[in-house]
Amino acid sequence: MINIDIKRLEEIKKNTESIQGWCNAQGAFLLYALALNFAPGNVIVELGSWKGLSTVWLANAVKDKNDGKSLVYAVDTWNNGVRFIYSLTPACV
Repeated sequence: MINIDIKRLEEIKKNTESIQGWCNAQGAFLLYALALNFAPGNVIVELGSWKGLSTVWLANAVKDKNDGKSLVYAVDTWNNGVRFIYSLTPACV
């Protein structure tokens, strides 16, 4: 059974509106749900983070797991590194 809080999804969506990315709302919701409910172990590695939109969704899933052990590693060339860090701050992760 998948555990999803619709109000939480809307909150994250609002917090990520200013972040550019390749992930649409439905994809972001799915990514969050999979990371929250089905990610094996306690480490998520994202290859290709660009400006951090999908990373923020993954990080919120890890945050909402509330196990204190899970981590998200974002791997990219960081050509947009300043924007990536800026994206994480207003997204509350």
